[in-house]
Amino acid sequence: MLFQTGPLSVRRLTDLDVPALVKWMNDPRVLRFFGGRNDPQDEAAIRDSCFGDARDVRCALEHNGVPIGYIQLCPSADGAYGYASSQRMWGIDLYIGQPDYWNRGLGTQVVRAAASFLLQSGWAQVVTIDPEMWNVRAVRSYEKAGFRKVRLMPACELHEGLYRNNWLMVFCQATPFRIEHLRGLLDETGEAGEAGEAGEAMMRLVREAETEAHAFGFMRRLVHDYLSGANRFDRAGEAMFGVYENAALIGFAGLNIDPYAHHPRVGRVRHVYVRQPYRRRGAGRALLMAVITAARPSFDLLRLRTDTLEGARFYESLGFQPRPHDDDATHVIQFAPWPVP
Repeated sequence: MLFQTGPLSVRRLTDLDVPALVKWMNDPRVLRFFGGRNDPQDEAAIRDSCFGDARDVRCALEHNGVPIGYIQLCPSADGAYGYASSQRMWGIDLYIGQPDYWNRGLGTQVVRAAASFLLQSGWAQVVTIDPEMWNVRAVRSYEKAGFRKVRLMPACELHEGLYRNNWLMVFCQATPFRIEHLRGLLDETGEAGEAGEAGEAMMRLVREAETEAHAFGFMRRLVHDYLSGANRFDRAGEAMFGVYENAALIGFAGLNIDPYAHHPRVGRVRHVYVRQPYRRRGAGRALLMAVITAARPSFDLLRLRTDTLEGARFYESLGFQPRPHDDDATHVIQFAPWPVP
């Protein structure tokens, strides 16, 4: 046995597990989330995929000694995802093959335990998991387990005939940053917000942005457009987000229907700003992950414009692709369609 957490235990696969694996990999309920309903696996395929690569650690997941699913621990290539080649990185993939055990928190429990095992055993310094974006239930489970979204990987994985977007998620210590969906920004005077001190905090952000060498004037435009009613981020699919450390507002990002695209299914990231002392510490990444997550149900394409090299590198690290010949946007993310239910 590799490790155990409560009633769950993880051990390496044996030949005795093959019948259960074949059963699970021919169940449409399971295949919808793992592999695809158009790709059932016979015994030969199971043996080839589960016993063929000695580098991966392929295991059975048991509940009180009863096999209920599959989990694999896989070393990543040196330098994967832009991490330093000296960092040992392992990924986790799994499914619960017995639907009677779904929606009981077991996936969260075993993923947390697997990540802890990889780190504490010294196998890994970085632990990742990469669920498809449409699999919202799995993403929420992994977030509860301690994984955090760090990048969207467009057209990453073939599932039921189409390439889907995947999240890259990394297991990490609890972050001090908190993301809030803002309901109001400023009152008519611009001195206090609909949420009291929140408006004053926004004005402090504006003033600080204007004192930087680059002079981020878009923050002043954000306030002007909000007060005039030109842009209150209140149309279908639009939103405003703040990132906080404790009670202090340290950054802002908005999501609009793109005014330059003239199409309701094209979104635009607007007015992204994080206070200088909090950059490169994960605050901006957490903020943009919230924007991308919120954008997906309403938009098929997400665009933005940045005029700094630092900004371009940041957005590209999140999964945005450069668009050098687009007059209205420098970077885009194309959302892949979700599978049919």
